[in-house]
Amino acid sequence: MHIVYRDLFKKEVNGSAGAKQYGNQQALLVSQQIALKGVDAINESGFAQELKHQATILWKEMYDRLISGERKDIKFGALGDVSKLTEDDWYRLVSEKTGPLFSGAIKLGLMFSRADEKVELVTNLERFVEKYRVVLQGRDDWLGIYGDTAKTGKPNTDDIVFGAPNLYVISAF
Repeated sequence: MHIVYRDLFKKEVNGSAGAKQYGNQQALLVSQQIALKGVDAINESGFAQELKHQATILWKEMYDRLISGERKDIKFGALGDVSKLTEDDWYRLVSEKTGPLFSGAIKLGLMFSRADEKVELVTNLERFVEKYRVVLQGRDDWLGIYGDTAKTGKPNTDDIVFGAPNLYVISAF
């Protein structure tokens, strides 16, 4: 998301000075807006108050984990030295960065449908989500290096230039 805003800034002011910071700030604002919209959706859902309360707690926990993961991602990118990261570091980062959105959405759906009481179903879905988010982030990392910029909207050099913790770059070291 920050890439889109960065590039928009470059076009609007015909330059790149401050574009990265602008992109990051806009992405942060949009993320905050999405978090608040989620709380609104829960509160306006029509479910029982206790269920909405539990869902709001889960939503907050999901965003806390997401923000923690994004901070680590930004930290690794700011350090610019992914050569010190291992594939295990990448897997942990993915579970904290992309993972909370998937697992949180599944858990909210189960909670609202009252299927969260079916332990085996919850366990199986959590296993699936764990595998799926790794596949999704791996695909994103692949596109971050080899993707067609015209199709992805993201320059395929950014992960390398900005030192993003990309699985394929980490594996190369």
